Amino acid sequence: MIKLKIALLFCTIILLAGCATEANYQRKLASSIGMSEQQLIKEFGEPIAIRHFELGAKKMALASYSKKNDVYLEESQPSYVTNIDGKNIYTKKIKKVEFSCSTTFTIENDKVIQFKYHGNNCVSYSFF
Repeated sequence: MIKLKIALLFCTIILLAGCATEANYQRKLASSIGMSEQQLIKEFGEPIAIRHFELGAKKMALASYSKKNDVYLEESQPSYVTNIDGKNIYTKKIKKVEFSCSTTFTIENDKVIQFKYHGNNCVSYSFF
């Protein structure tokens, strides 16, 4: 019974991870068009930076969000072998992989009018 529960949990995790796509992120961002600044913050959380300014008669703002995750991966094959007192000591290289996404919303007269993003981890989940 425990093996079945573990298998179901594993399958659920795989299915959810498969739903994280850039297309889902684009849909989520597109849904922000027309939101007020407060609605944007309620939906996406507090931005890391927000800059208010005036452009002629328009009241403008740029709200910036950023996320970054570092993952350390161990290479499968040893990169060097050292022999100490007749014993081999195997050393493996560790590779750092950085995942990031930066998103900026342009707000004009308290309405989101556009967004832009860049990075290798601009994904969102889609739940059925």
